[in-house]
Amino acid sequence: MLPVYKDASQPVELRVKDLLSKMTLEEKVAQMRLLCLHGTDAYKTADGKLNFDYFKEHTDACGAIFNIIGLTLKELNEIRSWYIENTRLGIPPSIHSEGLHGAIHRNGTTFPSSVAMAASFDRDLYRKAVGTIGDQLNGLGVDTVYAPNLDVSRDPRWGRVEEHYGEDPYLIAEFGAAYVEEVQKRGISSCIKHFAVHSAPDSGINLAPVHEGRREIESIYLYPFRQVIERAKPEALMPAYSEEDGEPLHTSKRWMRRILRDQLGFEGFTVSDYGALWMVLDMHFAARDVKEVGIRALEAGVDMEAPDQFAYAKCLEEAVKNGEVDEALVDEAVSRLLKHKFESGIFDRPYDESKQLTAQTAEDAASIARQVAENSVVLLKNENKILPLSEKIGKIAVIGPNADRVSVGGYSGTIHRFYQNSLRRALARRIGSENVLYAEGCGHTKQDPTDLASAVAVAEQADVAVLVLGDWNAGFGGVGGDIKDLNHPGTCGEGFDVSSLDLPGDQQQLLEAVYQTGTPVILIMESGRPYAIKWAKEHVSAILQAWYPGEEGGNALCRLLFGDVNPSAKLPISFPQSVGHLPCYYNHKHSAKGFYKKPGTPTEPGRDYVFSSPDSLFTFGDGLSYTEFEYSNLTVFPDPTDELPVKVTVTVRNIGERFGGEPVLLFVSDVRSTIAPYVKQLKAFDKVFLQPNESKTVSFTLGFDAFSQINEDYIPEAEAGEFILQVGSQKASFMLKKSIQKPDRALSF
Repeated sequence: MLPVYKDASQPVELRVKDLLSKMTLEEKVAQMRLLCLHGTDAYKTADGKLNFDYFKEHTDACGAIFNIIGLTLKELNEIRSWYIENTRLGIPPSIHSEGLHGAIHRNGTTFPSSVAMAASFDRDLYRKAVGTIGDQLNGLGVDTVYAPNLDVSRDPRWGRVEEHYGEDPYLIAEFGAAYVEEVQKRGISSCIKHFAVHSAPDSGINLAPVHEGRREIESIYLYPFRQVIERAKPEALMPAYSEEDGEPLHTSKRWMRRILRDQLGFEGFTVSDYGALWMVLDMHFAARDVKEVGIRALEAGVDMEAPDQFAYAKCLEEAVKNGEVDEALVDEAVSRLLKHKFESGIFDRPYDESKQLTAQTAEDAASIARQVAENSVVLLKNENKILPLSEKIGKIAVIGPNADRVSVGGYSGTIHRFYQNSLRRALARRIGSENVLYAEGCGHTKQDPTDLASAVAVAEQADVAVLVLGDWNAGFGGVGGDIKDLNHPGTCGEGFDVSSLDLPGDQQQLLEAVYQTGTPVILIMESGRPYAIKWAKEHVSAILQAWYPGEEGGNALCRLLFGDVNPSAKLPISFPQSVGHLPCYYNHKHSAKGFYKKPGTPTEPGRDYVFSSPDSLFTFGDGLSYTEFEYSNLTVFPDPTDELPVKVTVTVRNIGERFGGEPVLLFVSDVRSTIAPYVKQLKAFDKVFLQPNESKTVSFTLGFDAFSQINEDYIPEAEAGEFILQVGSQKASFMLKKSIQKPDRALSF
């Protein structure tokens, strides 16, 4: 008779219960371990065939397999079948992968980085990109993807800014929910990360301790997690490496059980971040030995350890046998992992080999990657409308360390299109190679060679100079991830943090040297973080912030330069004047920018600051277009003194001469409240595309979350009083007559 757990017609709960009852302790703990293929080729023989002796040696770690870049779907089916046929209970491993902005595989499409895609403020386009990522993950046999990142980026010194959706919690929640919904529609479990407050490390140094107030944590850093968990129901979660107020997240019952599960309602399984349990012992120094780490992580609710056996090794099995930890906690963890396996179907059906990713797959999706890139580049300056360029421009000097390579960013895997679609090559295809003059000028770091003379020479011969500066990161990703192009050291990404926000290496020197030639300068920043480009703002003719534009970056930038596409992105994160101006996020408190309001200059000292204004160089929501948009008729319905929810409408008209897209951002300001309010907060957005002289009325509905904050008793409350609603240049007042509290949404820290 077929066992219940092998009968696909049985309810998942019964299958889990039946299988768990048949498992030994050793078999259970084996499900809590991950087999990482990264850094080894032992799973294949010398002639390239699967080495099943390798898998036989590692049946004590068969919860999931990670890093399948070198495997085909046919080989995955062989591995899956081997586990089903050659282990006692026939439990196949899950397949886990990265996928922040593309399926990591030699045939996967690399989209712009997450911060770039957030700059589009285009939910529909983002869903299209993520749907492609989900389809390609399916073509790899993946059932769990480690994405999206819901961290709130408020410190651009931190190298992981590129992986996130910017500084605003509402924007992050909207894009994060879209990611989860789209990949889970396609049968891929989304593993949201990094829970929680990972993005606020001391000094911007990756993995450093976090010190934030409870109200700030709940209002800003937890907001995206709460929204995404409630709305999109992610099926997996990864804790943060961080220690928050001295507690490493991976061993914190307060965070992982009470807040995450009991209060936020997360019901999925959890996977440790890579090496995080080792870090509890030897980085945080928050345990006496390995066994204690394993016990505490299990008690906290970490279901699977990655990437290797450390705290969930034999010592955990011994702790259970010795009665030092209850086996019921092991059963709880394994039940969640098995539930995922049954629900994902890996017990019951082979991978569909017809979906195998091929080189053609990448080519077919390239147009989507280009479209996303075109909609993600922010035009920050366009003096005298130098852009778009005329087709009769003549000669263009293309200069800089990113001029002849495409910056794709971290978590990109093995990419084959770095150089094929560089801006230099795209321009050569457009106007002829004889009209494109190229000089690298300098590299990304001080150790790279610098040749300013060659850059100056080509600039002097050109009608316009396009400088492509910024960062380099083409790493696989992860705490120990390598940079794939070893000739170009990384300047941004995980573990690539900085103490200065000046342009890296000799890039500022290069920029000034080219400017001195008198040739008009267009600056394109391909970077994973905002840089303090104050000199550029004051001197060059035009500035485009392209972030990491992905594998189609060069083609997209070329089309933007010539006006085939109209820039339509806005900044998802603010730019500081200098590293000394941090923090510079837009949603600050009224007292944050000083009391005296008499900012000074180097020649006329003042106060707040003595020699400078505390303002941002560019602010969240900034972004220009080749056309102009006019806002009018901002109206609050049904009445400005009514109760929640309220409907807001505004009319947007294209008053320029070109078709264009406009992100319509609605900010709410609480005029006065018991708890000091933020200056303003994004509470709704949409994106419209309009022909010249075309208009559209955009509608928003604002409920409790748009007007609430955490009150004196740590209960979410929309406090009675006046609120200002702002969309573009339009403002309207809204008066909430009666306070609304929601104790059921209060968190207990």
